[in-house]
Amino acid sequence: MNFKCGFSKVDITPFISTPLVGYSFKRFSERVSDRLFLRVLYLKKGDVEFSLIETDLIAIDKGLCREIEKKSGIKTFIWAIHTHSGPGGFFSDDNLLLNSLSGVFGKKNKGYRKELIEKILLGIKKAKLDLENASIRVKKNKIENIGANRQSSDGYFNPELLALDIKKQSGRRCILYNFSCHPTVLNYKNKEISADFPGFTAKSLEEDIEMCMFLNGSAGDISTRFTRKESSLKEAKRLGELLKEGIIKTINSGDYEKVDFLNFKKEKIKLNLRKLPSMNDAIKEYKNLSNKLKRISKEDTLKFRLIESRLEGAKLNLKYREILKDIKEIETVISCIVINDNYILGIPGELFNKLGDDIKNNSNGSIFVGNYFYDYIGYIPPKGEYDNNTYEAFSTILKKGSAELLVNASKNLINRMKED
Repeated sequence: MNFKCGFSKVDITPFISTPLVGYSFKRFSERVSDRLFLRVLYLKKGDVEFSLIETDLIAIDKGLCREIEKKSGIKTFIWAIHTHSGPGGFFSDDNLLLNSLSGVFGKKNKGYRKELIEKILLGIKKAKLDLENASIRVKKNKIENIGANRQSSDGYFNPELLALDIKKQSGRRCILYNFSCHPTVLNYKNKEISADFPGFTAKSLEEDIEMCMFLNGSAGDISTRFTRKESSLKEAKRLGELLKEGIIKTINSGDYEKVDFLNFKKEKIKLNLRKLPSMNDAIKEYKNLSNKLKRISKEDTLKFRLIESRLEGAKLNLKYREILKDIKEIETVISCIVINDNYILGIPGELFNKLGDDIKNNSNGSIFVGNYFYDYIGYIPPKGEYDNNTYEAFSTILKKGSAELLVNASKNLINRMKED
C-alpha cells in the first residue's frame, strides 16, 4: 500500500471593513495587505486517511472541526496560525470562552462561518482529487532573531525549526514547518488584513514550492516583542523573509524516504478551571493597573506594553468572573498523527515554550508540537507562572497544575501511538 498525498489552497480573505480580532480594541479593516488562506494536506495509506488543515485565522474550536468531519466524511485536524489581523466570530455556539470574549475574538459572524465551512470542504475535495504517491523527509534547525521570550528578552526560548517536506511523484512539494512565535508583529493600531510574518513566509516560499503550512509551536510566552524593529507590515515582511531563508536552508538537503507507517488518534481530556478572584478583587486589580499604566510614559515602549498586557489580563478576569463563575471544568481534545517515527502533536491552546520542549524530549523520533490545534482553551502556563502575576497567568482559565497534566497526557498519548 503506497503512501499518497494531495494538497490544495483556498482563499478565505474576508471583505474590507471586517472587524479585526486579537486585541481588545475595536478595529475595522481598511485594506488587504496579504490575503488569508486555508491549506489542506490530505494523507492516505491503505485504509488510513485524514486531512491536515492550516488556517490563517486566530483560533479554531472543536465544534467547527467536528462539523467539518461530519460533512466531509473523513477525519480532519484543523489548526490556526493565530494571526491577530484577521476575522473572528465564526466559532461554535457551545464554545463559551471564545464567544464570550467577543472583544478579543470577535462578535458572532454567521456569514463568515458559513463561508469558511464551505471553503474548507472545497479544499478537502480538491486535495482528495490531487492524490499522488509521495515520500517524505524531516529536517531540523534553529532560527535566531525572529522570536524570543516575551516576558524577558533572556527568558527561556528554543528557536527550533522542525520541517516536514513531502514530495509527490510529480515533484510537487508541501512543506509543513513547526516554529514557536506569536504572529503579532502587527499591533492593535494595524487596520490591514494580514497573516502577519507567516503570511509573508508562505507567499515567498510558494513562489517555488507548491504549498507551505505553518504549524505554530509552543508560543504561549513567545513573540517578536524583543526582536522586531517596529510594528509594521514592512517589519512583518522582513521577519517572514528571514524565516523563509531559514526554512530553505533547512529542507534542501538529505534523501527522501518512503512512508511505512501512518496513523492518528484523538483523545478527550478534562481540565479544572482556576478559582476566580472575587468581583471586588478583580475590580481593584483592574483599577490599580489602570492607574499604574497612566503613570508610565508611552515612550518607554517595553515597560508600557508589559503593564498594558497585565491590564488586558485584569480586564479578562472581570469577564471570566461574569461568564465562568459556575463552571468547574472544561473538556477539550489532544491529537497525535504519526508518519513513520515522526509525531505531530496537537495542543488546543497556547502552551509555554519550555513545556513544549518537555514533550519533545519524550522521544527519539521527531515531535512537532502544534498549538492552536483543533480547539482553543487559552493560555496553558506552568505552575510557576501563577505566582508571577504575568499577563498569561492573569488570562488563563485553567487551574494551577493543568499544564503539567496536559503535558503528561500528551506524553502518554505519544507513547501509546508508538506501541500501536
